[in-house]
Amino acid sequence: MLIKRAGECQTQHLPPWSESLALVNHYFETFNSYVPVLDHPSFLTLLGQHFTGDPCKHPSWSACINTVIAIALRDLGERSPDQARSDTVWRHIQNALDVILEVTMFNPTIMSIQALTLLAWFFLGTRNPQPSFMFAGTAVRMGHAIGLHDRVIGTLTEKSASKAAVFTYWAAGLLESHVTFRTGRPSACDATPICDRHCLGEAFGILHAEAPDQGSSHNRIFRLMLEITILRYKIRSSLFTAEALSGPLDDSTEVSLGLVEELDEWKRMLPVILPRRQSAISKDDAMRVRFALLVHLGYHDCKITATFRIWQSMTRKRRQSTPTHEGASHDLARLSKISTECVQSARATCELLQLIPTASDDSFCW
Repeated sequence: MLIKRAGECQTQHLPPWSESLALVNHYFETFNSYVPVLDHPSFLTLLGQHFTGDPCKHPSWSACINTVIAIALRDLGERSPDQARSDTVWRHIQNALDVILEVTMFNPTIMSIQALTLLAWFFLGTRNPQPSFMFAGTAVRMGHAIGLHDRVIGTLTEKSASKAAVFTYWAAGLLESHVTFRTGRPSACDATPICDRHCLGEAFGILHAEAPDQGSSHNRIFRLMLEITILRYKIRSSLFTAEALSGPLDDSTEVSLGLVEELDEWKRMLPVILPRRQSAISKDDAMRVRFALLVHLGYHDCKITATFRIWQSMTRKRRQSTPTHEGASHDLARLSKISTECVQSARATCELLQLIPTASDDSFCW
């Protein structure tokens, strides 16, 4: 529905220099501080060239700048609803969609992957999430084409461009994993290189050393989103492969219990604090709450999946054995505990959903 709506929009020219600069800076101060897809100095250089008569000719630049402005305008629109601004958002997205065929057909560059990743994140918050699945998968595949998956596990200290590439690949892989896990679809890639805790710690140590003023809360949330992606990948690869599904029930139960323990240990270290009610969310804090909700909802999503898998295995085992077999009472107590934890996570999910604000414009929802 939204693609059709975007297609009905007319082409939108970029705002004047001062307004474009303000919107780009707003994007970097908000969205990009949580999901570091783009490098601020490099992007400002390209923006300056665009307004001085020497614009980048690659179609990915048009997709990037229009999506960045659309994301910034959408955030401003959520703070202060304005139908005209909402229409402008969709016209900029139409500009970006108009060059997507060229972006995917031309020689792939890091900016091509950035453009696809930004579009995927944009559509994650709309009523038509299908483009998120398509764009995120395409971005990951394009990353393979230029070897970003090799740089993820290589040294990160060579140059900033290499580090920007790593964070771009992680942002694409993070969203692709999120969408595929939630929809039950197969992933576009083996997530093993992304799911490397040592590489994760090294990269964020370098980022914090270079930008200590951003070390904080924003980068922490991005790291938490990547860590929950690692846990999702473990659940998928440990419980839902053909080998795992055909193995002994006891093995499946023990693996699932180990994953639940790991989830609970990770949850105890979770520093992201959420408000108790929607009215407590300030307009300036809405972006942080949005990404924090992704982290908390991701945890409960994983917890429900793992505990339900245990429940399935233990219930099947009880049906195949006699009620008086050795350890039956212990199994029943454990089954009751697991069922309770699964229901608690389901209820916690419903409570978290109450924090999602009612969209003033039905084009956007979280």
